Amino acid sequence: MRDDDREQEHGRSGILADLAVAIAFLSRLPAALASHAPGRLARASRAFPAAGLLIGALGAIAYVVAWGLELYPLPAALVAVAVLVWLTRALHEDGLADFTDGLAGATPEHRLQIMRDVHVGSFGVLALILALAFRVVTLAEIADPGAVARVLIAGAALSRAAVVVLMARLPLARPDGLAREAGRPSGDEVTVAVGIGLAATFLLLPWLPALLCTLFAAAGSFAVAWLARQRLGGVTGDVLGASQQAAEIGFLLAAAVSLT
Repeated sequence: MRDDDREQEHGRSGILADLAVAIAFLSRLPAALASHAPGRLARASRAFPAAGLLIGALGAIAYVVAWGLELYPLPAALVAVAVLVWLTRALHEDGLADFTDGLAGATPEHRLQIMRDVHVGSFGVLALILALAFRVVTLAEIADPGAVARVLIAGAALSRAAVVVLMARLPLARPDGLAREAGRPSGDEVTVAVGIGLAATFLLLPWLPALLCTLFAAAGSFAVAWLARQRLGGVTGDVLGASQQAAEIGFLLAAAVSLT
């Protein structure tokens, strides 16, 4: 085998391994090739949006099946969101709740301490209720199963690309924890992740809704990033989860406005 053929083969296997790590980390789906060596997650982050495509597709299937069983849009949307939460082990929702609770602290150190508490406070509970409500209601507003399926898939991909951007751009808020263990993605890995997220959005949606969804998702992620920088001094694993939720909610709000 020639050297360039070996490099291409290694690249393909590397991408597949990264996808397996991303799927194993972001969901409860089995991924036999996954390895969580230090820094491995940073490299695998380029495949986060690709893993999101799979997660979103399974949520879309749940909605289509519920629609086929003649459920109304609201319960069908509830089924789809419940499947997504189950598939991801509520990973991002947990981050959103902890991050929201932490914002109430008096100092950055106190806020980080609150975020590590295993108990969920009032702000976290309210954030979860509102986040789930926004996701369910926006999907029910879109209603059409084909449109909902495309939105779920694209939104799941683009919102996870936003996570990679924050991993690369924000300083760390603490010297340990998930964000530290994951490592920092390179510029190339961020480019690949954002490219996959944008490609999914603009291939699956008409260009104007796709543009609005991208802007709203970016705004949601930026809002979390700004709060994290101001209130915590940087990023944590909980911040990353909150950014995914904010980006996805922004995406769904724009989709509900532009596709109905």
